[in-house]
Amino acid sequence: CDLPVFGQGLRLEKARHPLLQMQFRREGKGREVVPLNLTLPTSCKALAVTGSNTGGKTVVLKTVGLLCLMAQSGLPVPVGPGSVFPVFQHILADIGDEQSLQENLSTFSAHVSNIAAIFRDCATGPSLVLLDELGGGTDPVEGGAIACGVLEHLAKGSTLTICTTHLALVKNYVHARQDMMNAAVRFDVKTLRPEYTLDIGRPGSSHALLIARRLGLPQAVLKSAEGMMSGEQLHLEDVLTRMEADQRRIARHADRLADTESDLAAKRDSLKAELEQLRTQRRQLLLEAHRQADSLVANTRREMENLIRSVREQARRNNGDRTAKIDTEAIRRELADKERRLQEGLKMHGERPREPLQESALAPGRRVWVPRLSSHGVIASVSGHKLEVKVNGILFSIQARDVEETRDGQSVEKATPVVHVSQPIVQGHTSSELNLIGMRVEDALAELAAFIDRSIRAQMPEVRIIHGFGTGRLRKAVQEWLARCPGVRSYHIGRDGKDPGAGGCTIVTFQ
Repeated sequence: CDLPVFGQGLRLEKARHPLLQMQFRREGKGREVVPLNLTLPTSCKALAVTGSNTGGKTVVLKTVGLLCLMAQSGLPVPVGPGSVFPVFQHILADIGDEQSLQENLSTFSAHVSNIAAIFRDCATGPSLVLLDELGGGTDPVEGGAIACGVLEHLAKGSTLTICTTHLALVKNYVHARQDMMNAAVRFDVKTLRPEYTLDIGRPGSSHALLIARRLGLPQAVLKSAEGMMSGEQLHLEDVLTRMEADQRRIARHADRLADTESDLAAKRDSLKAELEQLRTQRRQLLLEAHRQADSLVANTRREMENLIRSVREQARRNNGDRTAKIDTEAIRRELADKERRLQEGLKMHGERPREPLQESALAPGRRVWVPRLSSHGVIASVSGHKLEVKVNGILFSIQARDVEETRDGQSVEKATPVVHVSQPIVQGHTSSELNLIGMRVEDALAELAAFIDRSIRAQMPEVRIIHGFGTGRLRKAVQEWLARCPGVRSYHIGRDGKDPGAGGCTIVTFQ
């Protein structure tokens, strides 16, 4: 059971009559209550439930009435999620045969007396009226007319009427009204057994002849009965039977379609996830390929720089042959073009930026992703569009638009940051020697620092620093600076007859 939900219109999902369910459990034969699904719009004033005998029409009335009473009494009700109950001031019913010899009441008289009392009570407020076998117990034509009059009168007020009937006149009358609806309990004409399922929107056949045949009424009696029925009435019963069979097939087809749709939706989601994974893997493979190619170009650049140095030295010895210089410039341009294309490939296939976080979601203590630092951080403070973000214990001042959602889905817990380090590559001309002759010590050391930095980033194996002889002060300052430089593996004074410049230069070898 679920706690009742109240609202506009009556909607029952998987409703069960509690006494019927208790009876099946006591019998212990494994029978299960077929749930009732019933949805009526607020514009509906009356619902006529038709169909075969023993098909569950009266159970529909009793289930609706009892569950509405339970809901308004504050009791949990045996319904599924999505069920909605209106609030009624009166719940009135005329169900069963109330004939009495002592009161001199026939079946018809008892029904009419009850309906007259219902008219008086439902006039005082919103009501639910349940009428079983409306128009029965008398001549079908007159009973049908009275039944239509009753429905019309009840529809004028704030009353919801649910009735059961076998009368064709009532079915046609309800079908012609915009504020009324027909419904039918489902019946399997092949097995001649009811299915206890309610189909809203169509009238149902009573199947009286079929049921009588199943109960053993002689065939001669049935043939005689069919002969007395009009051709129009037989045709109507046949149409209703075929409609019922079509409704059953449509319902089964709808169930299969729902299962297929659910299965296709699951497969679609799986394929979308797999496609996104493949796209990510493709980007990663392309990125790795470009990184490897970039490394190859860097290695080629080092080799070419060594070749260029040897060509220059040869050109210098050959009195500055300009052909060698032209060739080296062409090589540099080609390498620069290759490097440009590789950088474009890295940018194209690298990880795409995500949408920045909304400023309203930024607060101290929130964990965010900082793309520029390739790491997670925790917001320390927020000041307008600027943030103080602590990354690996260090505070950084960052614009709010430059942070994103965390990559691991954790917005509070601290995780180990991932740091990617890439070495910058010097582009353009990089010489293998530096001439400091004639410069003051302070200026010379500034030039030396910049030159060593460029040489290390260009991955030069060794360079030559020309400081001359003089007083030896410049040479001493250069060598003291080199001794403190972490990127320098070793250095030595040029050797006579082996190194150009001999003792007037220092040869530096890098890590």
